[in-house]
Amino acid sequence: MPYADSRGVDIRWADGPPLTVQAAPTAVRQVLDNLVRNAVDASAGGAVEVLVVDGAVEVRDRGGGLPPSVRARLYEPFVTGRPDGTGLGLAVSQRIARALGGRIIHEDRDGGGTVARWEVRHG
Repeated sequence: MPYADSRGVDIRWADGPPLTVQAAPTAVRQVLDNLVRNAVDASAGGAVEVLVVDGAVEVRDRGGGLPPSVRARLYEPFVTGRPDGTGLGLAVSQRIARALGGRIIHEDRDGGGTVARWEVRHG
């Protein structure tokens, strides 16, 4: 991914069980792109892992985590923790995920960082 390469971040796509999502490919791509870009931006080098766990897609980073002031409103439009962010990526992604019968949640990662988990309705 050129975006990750330009920021010195390695994307690690883990092998795992297949996951079927009944959705337009553009919708799936938009959600994954937003989650991965956010993880890359948070990482400042290092690696971002993308894997399927328990029927969900997880994007894991080792960034600084989510500030409490942002965490409570993370999926609202125009809420961002980055000075150059628009605050639209996660709001749009959450709407897509919900329209597909799933949701996105963000959790602290053991050892530091964040896990963005896209729980999808299985198709």
